[in-house]
Parts: sequence; structure tokens; C-alpha cells
Amino acid sequence: MGQLTKETYRPEASDQLARVYEFLQAQESVERGRTGPRYFLSSAKPGDRVEIPSAVHRVLRQVVEAMCEGLAVTIAPQTQTLTTQPAAADLILDVDADRQTLASAAFRGDGLAIVEILSGRSPRWLLQHAGTALLVALAQHAEGAADLVPPLVDALRERDDDGDDVLAEQLTATTTGQPTGRRAVPADLDMLSDVLEGDLTYGFGGYLDLTTGQAWPEAVFENEPDDEAIDLEDDERWLNVPHLGSREAWWDMRAFVDTLTDISLAQKLADAIEGRGAFSRFRRVMDQHPDHVPGWLAFRDERRAGRARSWLADNGYDALPPLNP
Repeated sequence: MGQLTKETYRPEASDQLARVYEFLQAQESVERGRTGPRYFLSSAKPGDRVEIPSAVHRVLRQVVEAMCEGLAVTIAPQTQTLTTQPAAADLILDVDADRQTLASAAFRGDGLAIVEILSGRSPRWLLQHAGTALLVALAQHAEGAADLVPPLVDALRERDDDGDDVLAEQLTATTTGQPTGRRAVPADLDMLSDVLEGDLTYGFGGYLDLTTGQAWPEAVFENEPDDEAIDLEDDERWLNVPHLGSREAWWDMRAFVDTLTDISLAQKLADAIEGRGAFSRFRRVMDQHPDHVPGWLAFRDERRAGRARSWLADNGYDALPPLNP
């Protein structure tokens, strides 16, 4: 093979390309729900074929889909730890150190520190985290905070994951004064996500304390002494939270695989998440690739936070970051 370089490929109007796209769509529809779908590359010679790894198939699918939409496609070879590259190299917030620093500044209510962290840097992998922190800075009228809203709102709307539209609306409402029509309450989105999608060991769902933002599984309340019983019927303080299951958590793993440029790791993870025991197998593979763990955790927590934010909005609430008392 020759030297790997960045190349851009422009689409050509072709019925053949459309047929390839229709074929891929049809096969995915047939294979959906089956364990371990397989794909092959064949030559004109009978029996001459080789199996295509699922990671390579995903690249093919995305390239064909883009070209069918009339878009050019750029192949840019990258290092295998794209999501954990030092931020200084490309002015993108680091998913490990910068994420922790940003969360710490938000927790202690340091609006100026938040603005300093976000200024001139892209929160590409941390849009929900950045938006949550920016809400703190905006509430404090920190200098420069309002200037950070438009590009972050644009990035959220472009990504358009669950909850991104809600956060974009919140940020816009904060700067324009146009209300969202929902009640703003403190909410620890990590805790809320645990109740919505977490381990059933602690019960099916739980409650969000609308005064503190903390969310608790139902098991916490089951053994309360009668004289200390909490009035969970007080809907001004407590919001019942259902357990939604682990389906979306599985899709987090599947979507993360699609972001990887390390084809070998992508294939291992794609194989790991098929069938029963997917979560434990996924964790074991990730443990063998520690350089990718911060990227996975940030990716997962972004999506969990967005879903929790979206669930709250569906129930008439806007999530505000709870501050350190």
C-alpha cells in the first residue's frame, strides 16, 4: 500500500450508486435484530470472496449514503485515539482533563472559570457538559458567557442527539429572555440517568428531588421509619421517575463503535455487543484499551445526559445544574 493521505471523493450521478444504496438498506432491514450479520466482497470469479469486517461495512454504508445525497466524502487517516488527543493540538476540549475541570468549575459555581475554559476551544465531544456549565456562567452574568451561546447552540442543533434541542432552547432562552414554557429545576443528570436506565438492583425507577436536584432509586425510600417517612405525594418537591430499561445504553455502545478510527478495536467491540452479556464483554474489551476509555465515558455520559434532559422536558421541566451548597 502507498502512503496514506487525505483524499476527497466527489459523487457522480449514477443509477448504479443508487442501486448499491438500496441494496445496503434492504440488507440492513432484513438483518436487523439478528446476531452478527455478515457481509462479503466478491470478485467475478465464482467462490472468490472475503468477509468484510463490520467496521469496514459501516464506512462503506456512510460513504454511499453521503454520495447519494450529492455530498463529497473526505477520507482523512487519523491516529487510533482520535477522541482522546490533547486539546492543545486542535483547540478541542479534552474529554478527560478538561471535562473534569469544567465539571468542577460548574459544581462550585465559578462562572469566570467556565468562560475561560470554553473560550476559543471547541466542546466538540462535550456539548451537553459545556452547555450545563455555561448555564451556570450565564446565571452569574459572567463576562463573555453570552458570546459563547451562539456557537454552542449551532453545534447542538447540528449534532441533534437526544436532548440537544432542549439544551439549545434553554441556552437561547437565557440570553433572549424568551421563556421555554417549562419549569426550571435543579437536576443532577448523572443521578437521574442512573434511575432512568440503571441497575434494577435498586428498584424500578425512583424520585427526583426538585429542590436539590438529586435523584434516588425507590429502594432508598422503602425502609424509612414511619416517623421519618417522606411525603412522596408532594409533587412540588418530588417527581416520580420510571425505569426505562437498558436499550438506549446498548445503542450508546453501538454508536461509539461507529466513531472509532481503530478498525481492529471497532471490530472487537462490535462483536462484543452481540447477544447476551453484551455490557460485560464491552467493558472487558475497553479495559484492554485504556487510551480509549476517557473517550467512551465522555461519549456515553453525553448521550445519557441528553436523554435525561429530554425526559425532563417531556415532563414539563428544564434541568438546571445543582450548585455546591
